[in-house]
Amino acid sequence: MNHSDFLFTWDKALNTAGLNMPFLFPEQSVDLRSMEHTYRAFVPFGLSGHRFSPFYVAVELSWRWEALLSARFATTEEDLLMQIYGKHGVHEDTDQPWLRVDFAFHASLQKDLYALFPSPDLWRKWATSVTSQIPPSFAEELDEDEVDRAFSWCDEPIIETICSSSGQFYLSSVSLPGMKAITLPRQWDDPERPPEDDPLDQLVELFTWIRKNAQLWGESLKVLY
Repeated sequence: MNHSDFLFTWDKALNTAGLNMPFLFPEQSVDLRSMEHTYRAFVPFGLSGHRFSPFYVAVELSWRWEALLSARFATTEEDLLMQIYGKHGVHEDTDQPWLRVDFAFHASLQKDLYALFPSPDLWRKWATSVTSQIPPSFAEELDEDEVDRAFSWCDEPIIETICSSSGQFYLSSVSLPGMKAITLPRQWDDPERPPEDDPLDQLVELFTWIRKNAQLWGESLKVLY
């Protein structure tokens, strides 16, 4: 699976999960020095009827396709092992490659609106509630050989503030970042090896989880304003 194949699968998963909106224009770039591909997109939620007013709610999705992945998928696993180990490479094995997908739930106040900086007690109560409702769990119990698919993480909520000319601090935005590791299928010469699954199901599972929890995220914000 090369970069183009993954991007096609990514878009297919977005469509399946209902996140590929008509006005979703991702930022994509290639670093000409490292040949690293980067992807970044913002998916808005609750725009119809201003459901989460006075906050704008969106989820940021991003990932980096490193040159090492491009080099690995330019050949087969057998050829890769031969290049690294020489003729002894036929006796070696490899682990499945994986790609880190970063996401973040964002909420920012609408223009010209201000919210007082939350008190420590209010922030503690809200942050505890959010992290208990949106745990970093994307799948049910996995088999031992599927442990990499469970590799996921959510950080603590992050708050950004602005300070008025009078020295008063106001809430500007809040976010909750996290990541999920997506395993990628290896390319083998050996026809007796069964093909490995492409990452479509993993991505659909992640995007469905994000869509569900974006609603919880948006509904939790009312106590901050």
